[in-house]
Amino acid sequence: MSLITKLITIAAGAGPKDIEYVGGIIASAPNTSTDQTVSLTSLTGGVGSSAEIGDLVVVYYGIATNESNENLSFVTSGYTEVADLYQKDNYSGELLVGYKVMGATPDASVTCNTPTSTTSWGPVMAVQVWRNVDTTTPMDVTPTTALQGNTLLINPPAITPVTAGAIIISGGCGGHNHQSADTYSSSDLSNFLTLSGTQAYKPCVGMGSYSDWESGAFDPAAFTFSDSTGSSYSCTSCTLALRPA
Repeated sequence: MSLITKLITIAAGAGPKDIEYVGGIIASAPNTSTDQTVSLTSLTGGVGSSAEIGDLVVVYYGIATNESNENLSFVTSGYTEVADLYQKDNYSGELLVGYKVMGATPDASVTCNTPTSTTSWGPVMAVQVWRNVDTTTPMDVTPTTALQGNTLLINPPAITPVTAGAIIISGGCGGHNHQSADTYSSSDLSNFLTLSGTQAYKPCVGMGSYSDWESGAFDPAAFTFSDSTGSSYSCTSCTLALRPA
């Protein structure tokens, strides 16, 4: 929210609250067919360590494969699926994105399914938790998505929020066969989470936020990668705008 908007809000004695970043976490699963679970009680980087009543949990869950679309899904109940994206290549990136408003008893964790047709994927889950988001209409506008073949360099799609104080979340997943230590970086997203999987077909997930939007479209800068890209790789991405309460 801009300074002018904040001053007008204070003068009027009403208006949306500033959205706050509670914290985030990112983790990869080992070579297993067990569904992946990430804690919501060990968040870092924000104003708290746990999700509370009314908080919005946003999940970016990625796998890499040379198989067909695996139709990823949430095991934990109550999540709204925003996108299940798949881009075919020798190392295919697949991404599940969704959110949930925490109820009277906030979840202690979130679980997504790990495909069982192979054990060579090692999925990665990135989670961010946000406070003071509109619990009835948390998505300010329809999320945008992008699919990219023959590259690891995620170029997230643009989005045009409509509500003052909206926070933009953007991220994606690429499939590769480099080092597990390889990561994405972004020149304009904050609270950035990134990690690669550990198996032969490695997903790398990157996810961050942008809090300085005032008007018009915001087009996140393309991510950079710590290793080489190539025509055998692919990536998928999604951009959201969170509406303030």
